[in-house]
Amino acid sequence: ASDATASAPRSVGRWRTIAEERRRTAEMAAARCGLVAADGYDALLEEARREVPAATARQIQVDAPRTFAALPPELRPPLDDDDSASAAQAALEHMLLAVEWRHGNAARADIGLSYTQGMNFLAAMCLGDLWAPGDDGEGEELAFWLLDLLLVDVLGVSFYAEWPPLLGYHAMAAVLRDLAPGACGSVLASALGEELVDLVDMLSCRHLVPCFVGLLPPGPLLALWDDLFAARSDEEAPLARPLCAWLVALLHHFAPTLAGAVAEVSPGEPRAPAAYQAALRELKSLPA
Repeated sequence: ASDATASAPRSVGRWRTIAEERRRTAEMAAARCGLVAADGYDALLEEARREVPAATARQIQVDAPRTFAALPPELRPPLDDDDSASAAQAALEHMLLAVEWRHGNAARADIGLSYTQGMNFLAAMCLGDLWAPGDDGEGEELAFWLLDLLLVDVLGVSFYAEWPPLLGYHAMAAVLRDLAPGACGSVLASALGEELVDLVDMLSCRHLVPCFVGLLPPGPLLALWDDLFAARSDEEAPLARPLCAWLVALLHHFAPTLAGAVAEVSPGEPRAPAAYQAALRELKSLPA
């Protein structure tokens, strides 16, 4: 591990209570169905290893090694040596396999959610908050239940739907297209013209699918995720509304800078990419 990773102070246990509550809820639901012994995390993982399609399992194995580097060092699980790094990667793969099995369906391809690149970053955030080497699997299990809650009660299973593909994400992106002209103001809207939709689509794909992981400094990222978990109990709010609210607010805040970037584009060249790159730079520059 790098010195920065090893020495950075970590945020630990921020959402432990939420994860423990989710596990109790799942255990109670299993008990009502007479499945106490058969519906625990270990059993889910064993089923997943047998039943998750090989192509999906391979994609998870490909994505896992490059996942933790996207997180701010303060939010990564302990990666101080090769053994802990290998254990963390294995835990990440286990969680993604188990959640694919729990909410997908091995017999049909048109129901449930499906593993999508970006989900690995959500799992890594949960793991970074709750996992430590040598905890006998408790941290991995709690991280799994936190991920389960995020996918089902916060984002909704349609967000990563197998069919229609990513239905919930596309619905949210459509909402953002409607909100963008009012959020960015007349200067940026005029500068981009019809390319404003292109900018919003690029920002939506990059930011919404991984829930801003890898794109915000640790302080703002934790604040956004706090908002996400708080929104799960608001029955009047659309699921994952904080994702839309944050992206709209950031677009409004950065509009003058983005308009300046667009003004430097040569005539005839696409303008949305320049605004997009400026937005990425501004996000990285937010106070940690």
